[in-house]
Amino acid sequence: REIEQFFAVPPVYGQYPGDYKEYLYKLENEGFTAEKRKPKKKATTTAVADTAEDSKNSWRQKDEKAERLKKLQKQLDQKEEQLSNAKKHLSGIEAQLADAGNLTPADLEKLSKEHSAATDTASTVGAECDELLEEIINIEE
Repeated sequence: REIEQFFAVPPVYGQYPGDYKEYLYKLENEGFTAEKRKPKKKATTTAVADTAEDSKNSWRQKDEKAERLKKLQKQLDQKEEQLSNAKKHLSGIEAQLADAGNLTPADLEKLSKEHSAATDTASTVGAECDELLEEIINIEE
């Protein structure tokens, strides 16, 4: 009996002698329920494609982030070298100003202006380094 039910095919539309309610009643009594008769939905490929696209985008974003970090780190290294050079230049000027006894007033004024410019340069480059560091930290978070 179970094998017959397994292989039993419901009658095709138009071949059953009763109305639709009788047809459904007979099907349910024979073990065919509405859930069994409905074809199962296949897994949509769009969900898989969306997941693949999200994965692709996340890898692209990670690559862009890594590239941006590398670029910022390179800029930071250059700015730190500029800062180091500016500090060396500033310390050289300060050393010359320390021996101000041998300088003429014109040389003293010239060194004073150079010192002011070097101080401004060092502070500007230092601020740029700080901005780059903050940007790197924000990207890494």
